[in-house]
Amino acid sequence: MAPEDETPPAAAPGGGDPSDEELARRLAAGDAGAFDELLSRHRDALFRFTRWTLGAARDEAEDATQDVLIEIYRSLPRFEGRSRLRTWMFGIARNICRQRRRSLRRASSNPAGGVESTDSLRDLPDGSVDLDGALERREIQEAIALAIEGLRPEHRSAVLLRDIEGLSYEEIAEVLGIPLGTVRSRLHNGRLALAGRLLRLDRNRGRHDGMH
Repeated sequence: MAPEDETPPAAAPGGGDPSDEELARRLAAGDAGAFDELLSRHRDALFRFTRWTLGAARDEAEDATQDVLIEIYRSLPRFEGRSRLRTWMFGIARNICRQRRRSLRRASSNPAGGVESTDSLRDLPDGSVDLDGALERREIQEAIALAIEGLRPEHRSAVLLRDIEGLSYEEIAEVLGIPLGTVRSRLHNGRLALAGRLLRLDRNRGRHDGMH
């Protein structure tokens, strides 16, 4: 997990890949391919954030993520560059999630299913030779995902944005619309709860392994 007093490093200037902001400028100038590049960079992160913010099943989260991407595309011409584009996109995702939650409450007679615990945080590469190692890594990823999914929603969002997506404390405050001190408090409490859940999962796994 990222230390509290460190800000995730920015991409080095002058590299071969254009920045998100440069891609946004290209899109505004009519380069449709620029949005495809933005999607390839950020769609998975936006899906994780949307899914865990809503606490939704995969299909519902996919639908919500499509709404997020459509809104991002529509809103990009109004992006003013006062924050990183990545931070701005998470802010749009947060607003879409709020709208979806209100819709779900109105349709509470058909509650959304629980989050599938079998999806890992990140897909493993295809063609791995070390099958035992791959399975172990996947089990670890699934254990972390399951533990994060069990956090309270406000803790889950903070932990996801900081420790999975690498946003700074200031960016998290902007995305979630909360004071910096609240970000620190939610991260502290969320990490404590996450550590406890991971410990319990590890103990349960050990007991299960001992039965064989």
